[in-house]
Amino acid sequence: MQLAAARWLTTGQVASLCFPELSLEMPRRRIRLLRTNKYMTSRQHNRMSVSLHTLGPQGKDLVLSRGWPRPIHLERALPRNLEHFVGINDIRVTMASRARHGEFSVGFFYASWELQQLGWTALVIPDAACHFARAGAERTVLFEYDRGNEPPNYVARTKFQAYAGGLPGFGPYRVVVIVETKTRQAQLYRYVRAHSGIGQVVVTVREELLGANNVEKILF
Repeated sequence: MQLAAARWLTTGQVASLCFPELSLEMPRRRIRLLRTNKYMTSRQHNRMSVSLHTLGPQGKDLVLSRGWPRPIHLERALPRNLEHFVGINDIRVTMASRARHGEFSVGFFYASWELQQLGWTALVIPDAACHFARAGAERTVLFEYDRGNEPPNYVARTKFQAYAGGLPGFGPYRVVVIVETKTRQAQLYRYVRAHSGIGQVVVTVREELLGANNVEKILF
């Protein structure tokens, strides 16, 4: 089920989601077995890059037989914007891991491609949307993973302005923008302040969200 939602996962992501208590060698063995039996397919961008894994034909049939609610298209090629794609699934893996350790519960996590399958109609599509609950408090968070490839004013125009206008049919939410560097964080915060109607926005460096102990402060 996890692989159907994520489409492509690295070996480390598969290990974190499906075999969290085992050493990395055990998931590797399991992946090899699943690949041999056509439950999974693996690809590499080049020989020096990490392997990524997706559903094979047997895996697709198994997931559908267990009630998967959306169409599944077998992936033939890696996503074009691979680093961005892997980064979105890093968020997925981190939220699942934190929930498994009891820091909060996750009501849903949908990446941008899942939102489109579900009929998302707003002009701006977040990289991921997630609903959290903790000690009676609930929070819907829209994630944006910014790798610094676009000018800040373009991000402000295409993302921040749209969020400031609200999303039809979508309740209160926090926007968490994940960046790679402190410099980019400072750049985007200047534009956040310029769009006062956007509501709750947090710009955080990737390592602070994915690896630190203050994840709850960022989300809640």
